Amino acid sequence: MPRSKEDEWAQMLEARRMGGRAQFEGKSVEERDRMPDKACAKCSHFLETPYDLSGMGNCDTLRFGSDISKDPPVFVLEGENAYQMHGMTDAARCTYYEEQKFIDTDATETADPRYRRIVRPMKEAFDKDK
Repeated sequence: MPRSKEDEWAQMLEARRMGGRAQFEGKSVEERDRMPDKACAKCSHFLETPYDLSGMGNCDTLRFGSDISKDPPVFVLEGENAYQMHGMTDAARCTYYEEQKFIDTDATETADPRYRRIVRPMKEAFDKDK
């Protein structure tokens, strides 16, 4: 049965409110700060939310209802609303992952939001990959 727009928006707001916390439950601070090899924040499809410093963002390819943490992952490619996730989400199972070549990790090199990343461990993870 199709969901109403109100139901979908309510689910999106709840996911936003939770801020990707489920993936960090039971982990130490060091584990939470460890950037996965294939993190959503390193993907060219990830658009970081510009309104806060939480590290949350949207995928410009996957749509609401997707879940890359499941085994097998769920990919929804049609719909009005984007898939929301934290930049530290492990994208190892995502077949749409494309590593971004340039990432502005200190927010001074470009004003284009496509390249800006403010996730705390992003600079160390990006420097390590060079």
